[in-house]
Amino acid sequence: MKNGSSNKIELSVFFRSFLVIVLYRLVLDLSYILVISRFFNYEGYYLIINKLKVLESYLFLIVLGAFILVFIYFRIRVFPSEFLLYLLFLFTYIPLGSLYALCDKPRLFFYYSTFFWFLLIFMYYVFPIFKVRRVRFSKFLFLTCTILFNMAVLFLIFKYLGISFNFDLSLVYEIRSRYVESNIPFAGYLFNWVGYAINPLFLSYVFNKRQWLTFIFSIFIQLLLFSQTGLKSFLFVPILVLGVNWLYQKYGSKKLYLLTTLLIGLTVALGILSYFLMGDIWVSSLLTRRTFYVPALLSFYYYDFFTSRGFTYLAQHRLFGGFLKYPYSLNPPHLIGSVYFGTPEMGANNGILGDSYMNFGFLGAILWSFVLILFFKILDSFCDMDKNEVLIGPLAVFANAFTNSALLTVMTTHGFLILLLFSIIIPKNRIKYRSEG
Repeated sequence: MKNGSSNKIELSVFFRSFLVIVLYRLVLDLSYILVISRFFNYEGYYLIINKLKVLESYLFLIVLGAFILVFIYFRIRVFPSEFLLYLLFLFTYIPLGSLYALCDKPRLFFYYSTFFWFLLIFMYYVFPIFKVRRVRFSKFLFLTCTILFNMAVLFLIFKYLGISFNFDLSLVYEIRSRYVESNIPFAGYLFNWVGYAINPLFLSYVFNKRQWLTFIFSIFIQLLLFSQTGLKSFLFVPILVLGVNWLYQKYGSKKLYLLTTLLIGLTVALGILSYFLMGDIWVSSLLTRRTFYVPALLSFYYYDFFTSRGFTYLAQHRLFGGFLKYPYSLNPPHLIGSVYFGTPEMGANNGILGDSYMNFGFLGAILWSFVLILFFKILDSFCDMDKNEVLIGPLAVFANAFTNSALLTVMTTHGFLILLLFSIIIPKNRIKYRSEG
């Protein structure tokens, strides 16, 4: 009886999650029709509804949505990178399908993205995790490495910028300019590694352990990074990490997916209500257009440009530039900024979809999905149920990174590889949690 009851619960959550995914797409479409296309038409967000493409995009969404949810809700073992994979589905594929249908974008690239996502989901659930040995003295290594990295950041900020705090969002561009001009050694890597990988992981660990003194220190470093670099993401990372951790602990791994989709959909709906009730488009611009539709639009621009001019085959990266010739005077983000926005200074960075196609064309779907899943499986190999709730919040941070930046950039500059290395030495977490929703 217990197994039958459990299966009914799983089935119920599955259908609710599936319904919420479709509703999320509907709300995105409404936001695009009522707000985005009306006020941001000059940026390329035209309203050209193609009924056949609307039907196509919803059919593929239903198939892929069911595909990923079946594996999520009917598997016994839960792995942390699965949540990141699901967030990427919400952040990349669904908005791209919306733009494809409502702006009459190229069918071939939409099919490419659908194929890419089919491969990602298939590989993730078919490929096994690796057998690895546990690391001895992991707690000592984890705390020592974390403190050393944090102290290095503290030293560099103190030496080159001074210790001060700013919470005025209107000054971020001025602060960012000052930070760039300071030319701090290794800051481009070190600050990102600490702010996006090491500190979120440490924050999650000490929060779960209720170690409040070290928790305050972790928040202090995060606020200092925001104040001295002007990068708003450093400010919002703790909110995201702690929010995901709280949902995971309170509702369990299964309901986390349902609630996350619901919250994202409500955020998009909030932007629509904000416009109709107060005439304000700021919420829709920042949370809907910037988060979901800008990466989707840029993906189509990358497809358009590199289809007609040839692929880069990684020649734009320093690692490969020595023996591969890069044919342009500008790097890809500034190239797209120059051609499609008339602003060479604009860095029109794109995520895994545009990046994979830019480098290898249709072969990129196979190569990049394989590389991404390989690293996800390595990460999962070092995790057990005790580590899940420590990792799941920090991993959510990288959903935005993979949506807006090239794969190799996320791995190196943004610190995903650092997160992977630190996941090996995370001490076991003994706080009780709910694994079933």
